[in-house]
Parts: sequence; structure tokens; C-alpha cells
Amino acid sequence: KYDVMNDLMSAGLHRAWKEALVTIVNPPKGAHPFALLDVAGGTGDIAFRFLKRAPGAVATVLDMTEAMLAEGRNRAEAANLADRLDWVVGDAMALPEDLGQFDRVHAANLLCRLPQPERLLARLPALVKATAIVNGEIITQTDIEQRVALMAIANGGQIPADEIDRLRQQV
Repeated sequence: KYDVMNDLMSAGLHRAWKEALVTIVNPPKGAHPFALLDVAGGTGDIAFRFLKRAPGAVATVLDMTEAMLAEGRNRAEAANLADRLDWVVGDAMALPEDLGQFDRVHAANLLCRLPQPERLLARLPALVKATAIVNGEIITQTDIEQRVALMAIANGGQIPADEIDRLRQQV
């Protein structure tokens, strides 16, 4: 049902967008170890595309909707990808501490939907080894500090550096 709704709302363009996104992520083509975290990953569409291009990769799909993850698990079994995928029920604004570290973190079209997007951005340095892709834009670790401050300003007020540190400890 979810994919049919996506097709109807985007006139099928979401499929091309997802392929373009995986090209941007540029997963390694060989058997090199590589880990992706897909935040708000739903049924795992992006993770599946990623894994098909990167034979040595693994992916973790995080979503707050158990039904979406259950559908994704079923699809992973059918596609023989289940052993390369982890499924985590979780909130993008309160990511679990034990997720680990990833080569890429992906969060498509998510920031505009979060009431406090800076909470996700504040958590990225602990999760990502080099870069994150948020709303299709590549963000390096050095950008994250500035993004947290900008998101905080956009949400009502400037946050001093010590407050950003405090915010990081809360998420």
C-alpha cells in the first residue's frame, strides 16, 4: 500500500529519485565493508537499492512504524537480503545510543517533518564516520556543528556552543 501511494503522489518519480540518491551515496562496488543507516527508512527501499550495488555492505533501517519495518523484513527475506539488514524501531529525534557507527547516514525528506530537527543533527557526529546525507545533501562532520546552530536559530533562538553540547548529551 505504501509503495502504491508513493507512486500515485510522485507519479513514479520517487523511484528515479531513490536511484539518484544511491548514486550520490556511492556505495563501494566490491566486497569492501560499508555500513549505511537509513533514518525513517520505512520498508527499506533505499537500503535495498544500496545493498544491491554494494555486495560487501550492510544496512540498518530505523523507523518509528513497526508495520513498515515488518513489511521491509518480509521483502528482505524475499530478496535474500535479510542477513545484511538490521531493522530498528526508533524515533529520529531520540536515536538509540547503541546503534554503532556508519559510513553513511541517510535521512530523506525528514528535517522538514521533525518538530526539532536539530536533535537529529546533534546526534550525527556520534553515528557517522565521514558524511551524512540529509534531504539529499551531503553533510560532512565539520558542517554538523554549524547545522545544529542554524536549525536551532530557525526553531526560535540562537543556541550558544555550551547549549549545543548540552543538547547533544540529551539526545
